[in-house]
Amino acid sequence: HALVVLLTSRVLTRMWCAGEITTAVFHKIFVAPVNTETFVEPPRSWFDSLEDVFSEPERVTLEECGINLPLIRQAYLQVCMGDYWEFDRLGPVEEQEGVA
Repeated sequence: HALVVLLTSRVLTRMWCAGEITTAVFHKIFVAPVNTETFVEPPRSWFDSLEDVFSEPERVTLEECGINLPLIRQAYLQVCMGDYWEFDRLGPVEEQEGVA
């Protein structure tokens, strides 16, 4: 089993993506972060302010699923501070297939 995470400009701000990434990390599922041309790695301080990223209703929904901000932070740091596969979504198909 594996989870491929397409790192885009907004993936880390999506509630359900946070849930999927966190669940995978804590169930020791292999997570393959794929860097796209729109992703900019947030500064480390961003990971400490996730309460500004997710609204109160989003946090409540995640908590109902057993996922809280400290768990998300830990999972995000694990995924984002490692190595990425590079993927140019607008690049030649041959290069895209090479990543896959």
